[in-house]
Amino acid sequence: MFAASFAFLLPSFYGCGNRDEFYSFNGTVFGDLPCVIQVLGGKAKSAGAAAIEFLNRFDGEVSAVLARDASGNRTVKSPVYEFNRDENKGAGYEIEIGKDLYDIAKECQSVYAETGGLFNPAIYPLVELWGLSPDKLEAAHEPLDGIIGEVDGILAKCDYSKIELRADGINGKYYLGLKEGAAPDMKLDFGGHAKGWAADKTAAICAGFGVKAAMINIAGNLYTFGLPAEDTPWNIGVTDPLNPYGSYFARVESGPISAVTSGTYERRYFVDGTGEEDRDALSRVEVPHIIDPRTGWPINLRRDGETGQYSNDPQGVVGASVFYGRSSLADVYATYVCIVGLEKGLEFLREKAGTEEIAGIIITADRRYALTEPFVLSGTGNAEASFRRYTRCGEFDFAGA
Repeated sequence: MFAASFAFLLPSFYGCGNRDEFYSFNGTVFGDLPCVIQVLGGKAKSAGAAAIEFLNRFDGEVSAVLARDASGNRTVKSPVYEFNRDENKGAGYEIEIGKDLYDIAKECQSVYAETGGLFNPAIYPLVELWGLSPDKLEAAHEPLDGIIGEVDGILAKCDYSKIELRADGINGKYYLGLKEGAAPDMKLDFGGHAKGWAADKTAAICAGFGVKAAMINIAGNLYTFGLPAEDTPWNIGVTDPLNPYGSYFARVESGPISAVTSGTYERRYFVDGTGEEDRDALSRVEVPHIIDPRTGWPINLRRDGETGQYSNDPQGVVGASVFYGRSSLADVYATYVCIVGLEKGLEFLREKAGTEEIAGIIITADRRYALTEPFVLSGTGNAEASFRRYTRCGEFDFAGA
């Protein structure tokens, strides 16, 4: 259900003789997404158990497709799934939702405005059209020439500003509905925000049990607080988006932070119809899961008007990592950077860095990278005064900081 993002953690969690209570979980949540949770100190075991209980029910509240039940079968119908199934919704239509989904949808209204509509939960019909939804990604894909003629008509319906949210404070109930002028067959997918939101909520649950430190990694949405050991930073591996199954772009040493990477490699298929199993064919034209709401097309995908041939933008962003205090917003901002490109993405992050503690790494298809200040390459500056210290692991050309 979620738009995947990726960051690796290389944890060093307990020192010699540490007698603090420790909890570790390494498995899956939301049916099939990998999850690692490690908690140290306080009531670590109770914290971990509460976190897993929350994650196991969360998918059933927000999934755009059928969520998995306790047996692993996709049978659970979330309010979002029910909303999407009704294709004759009119003005005044509403459906009751839970508090978690209400909070997510409400914050999505804010980031929809902040990003000028480039973060848009209402583009789910386009995700389905391009065959990029979880229930269609593994199926045989329609030729792209049969898709592109439908894009503009569907895009006109994808207006998240037409969503109405209502809280009934007296009865403690929450509702999701439509405003006047909304498309009756509007569909939503909160995956680009919900996975990060779940990481934030999981961290808050752990903090409520008085833990000293925790690491939460939900399919690459990474959240850390405290330190893994005294005076020891977290080591965060940032994936090389051009070789995501074999190497890191960099290793980042950091204090408590959330780190989220969004990239074209996370969920995609290829124009020639081959799948992810053929990972060495880097020259193939990919159809990535990130949709540009301005065009309705997957980012970096182009078609030559004369030849009808498809290609990928050789200078397009293929990976953006954002380091921020909230995983949900880091997820949003990383996706936004992928959509707007290296120059505008760097400008956006720099502007936010003027008032907030945020940093980013942007990588392009032609192996260029850019950093926001104040990243410092290990050994080249005063790491004590830097925001984050990183060690580059691959061969890339520096594009700016």
